[in-house]
Amino acid sequence: MTENTKPAETVAKKPRAKKAVVTPEAAPVQVPAAEAAPVKKPRATKAKVAESSEAKPAAKPRKAAAKKSEKQQVTPSQRHEMVSMAAYFIAERRGFMTGYEHEDWVAAEREIDVRIELI
Repeated sequence: MTENTKPAETVAKKPRAKKAVVTPEAAPVQVPAAEAAPVKKPRATKAKVAESSEAKPAAKPRKAAAKKSEKQQVTPSQRHEMVSMAAYFIAERRGFMTGYEHEDWVAAEREIDVRIELI
């Protein structure tokens, strides 16, 4: 071997990239304007946001009484149904051992009352 030639093992050939061939079937299709994606509006800068916030009056905070009236009310029959289901699941976790029915019911009432307050 001569000094200028390298063994075939150390010479790696780069793969050639294939040229893209555009055929009439693969030509890009123009989408009608009605089906095109909507154009995004540019974001407002801090100066514009400051100007727009000065022009608009500040929103008044809601009163706590108004929020309570918007809460969903639970009727006594719905509460009883919820408590009975919760008591069943508490008893199920205990393995339905007899003699703990009252404790299960009281625990279920406490659990449901807490959940009703969160509604």
